[in-house]
Amino acid sequence: MLGEKIMKKKTAIIVLILTLLTTINPVKAEQTCRVILKFFVNNTVVLEELTVLPGESEKSYSFETLPYSLQLVSTKNAIVFSEDFDVNFLIFTDPPKILNETTLIKKIPCLESEATTLRIFSKKDNEIIFVTNLSDYICNKNNLCESSLGESYYNCPNDCPQIKTPIYVYLVIIAAIIMIVIFLIYKIRVAKE
Repeated sequence: MLGEKIMKKKTAIIVLILTLLTTINPVKAEQTCRVILKFFVNNTVVLEELTVLPGESEKSYSFETLPYSLQLVSTKNAIVFSEDFDVNFLIFTDPPKILNETTLIKKIPCLESEATTLRIFSKKDNEIIFVTNLSDYICNKNNLCESSLGESYYNCPNDCPQIKTPIYVYLVIIAAIIMIVIFLIYKIRVAKE
């Protein structure tokens, strides 16, 4: 009889723990994008590579005096990330040499946000000199949501449709947890009597 009560308590505790664990969201490893951009003297830009990588992005700095800004923009045209930078076409040799093109490599947090577009803004000309859709480089359009490749609802809605959990699911989970707690309290009180 006593062994049966202990077994029921252990079972109830296990059920409670499993119920609580199912409501916890797993922590996702941070992913960033490595962007390789080629800048030309005539103020044009070509995206050479955009690769999804594990790890944190570089710390961003904003300086009013720098002539360019790399921006990540949401579908609502809101800037969700911005970093100012400069490009240098001068090689310090003897005599100094001016290049026609130069390469810029950045690690940016393009996956954690609602970013859908990458653009380069020239402050000195007050114009956008480069725009590209992130999904063109991240989304492989195979109807599988592959977060390991960087696909998300924001940058690959074809592969990752937004799934809204109905409110009744949350209500059922809460009701089940409350019932289990009440059951455990009842069992403990009965065992004490």
